This record gives sequence, structure tokens and C-alpha cells, in this order.
Amino acid sequence: MSTPAVGGYNQPQNLAELLTVLDEFLRCQELPIAELLAKFLESRGSAHPVFHANNLIDHLSFTARHHLHETR
Repeated sequence: MSTPAVGGYNQPQNLAELLTVLDEFLRCQELPIAELLAKFLESRGSAHPVFHANNLIDHLSFTARHHLHETR
């Protein structure tokens, strides 16, 4: 996937695509991204860092889908 041709990711109409790319990255099974996010959240004082990391990733996914449907 490449940067959108018109205006890049900083344009509102491309937000859904950016969020989708980030969601795919965060869910990548080959990289321990969710685990690293959980460690980061733990360092910030989260009592349940794995739970919160998964919720953040899910929230991003839901936001991407919402924006994707709004822009169509």
C-alpha cells in the first residue's frame, strides 16, 4: 500500500486509509506490536496493560471502519 496520491494521509478524505494501515500494522502477527504497546502502557501505570492494548487496537479498527463508511 502506498501513500494516497491526492494530498497524502494528512487530508481528511484519506483518514480511513491511514487508520486501516495502522490497524493492519498493529495486528501484524510477525511483529510483537501489541506486546510492545502493552509494555508501554504498563510503564505509564496501566493496571491491565494487555487488556488496554487490545482495546486500543480494537478502537482504532472500529474508528477506521466508521470513517471508511462515512467517506463513501
